[in-house]
Amino acid sequence: KIFVCGTAEEYGLAKKPWRPLKEDYPLNPNNPYGVTKLAQEYMGRVWHASFGLNILLARPFAHEGPRRGKEFATSDFALQILAIQRGLQKPIINYGSLETVRDYMHIKDMVRLYWDILNSDFKSGEAYNICTGKETTIGELIKTYLKISGLEKKVKLELNPKLVRPTQASYLVGNPSKMNKLIKRRPKYALKDICKDMLKYWDENFEMPPVR
Repeated sequence: KIFVCGTAEEYGLAKKPWRPLKEDYPLNPNNPYGVTKLAQEYMGRVWHASFGLNILLARPFAHEGPRRGKEFATSDFALQILAIQRGLQKPIINYGSLETVRDYMHIKDMVRLYWDILNSDFKSGEAYNICTGKETTIGELIKTYLKISGLEKKVKLELNPKLVRPTQASYLVGNPSKMNKLIKRRPKYALKDICKDMLKYWDENFEMPPVR
């Protein structure tokens, strides 16, 4: 069995009638990462069709946890909060967008689902969303961090133009029904668990957030 790990970024800009995103939604990536993953998926389809290889085409949505690069929002917010608590940053959380919607899953859940699907009777050459189906805005993500850290009423949020992406998929939330029909396991961890684990990890491995 061959596991081809794609990305939700293959969907690109999603129109409202299609939400949440199912596997048959038209693929229209709007950044280089999504384009390369789409090319990878099509190569997987070619390998399956041409040589009969047993290939799972996975489209995992946002998966977060300890050791996530600090350039990603979940780590960046955790580091900003810890920097504020240490007196190394003004009580201001910088952000690029509060309205962007994502489908967050703990990396522990994601990896277990990879394993479950690989050990199931998945249809070779077909794509499967790996996701929760739950919508979370960046604003809600920040509020969760602030609540856990006790900074809810002690900091303000500030838009930083340097953090605004020129091509940003505003909505990437998946429909997990195809995956759920295949396996019994469901995600165990909630958004608050992701935030707690991220804060714990970066507290033990603290780095200053990028200078802006």
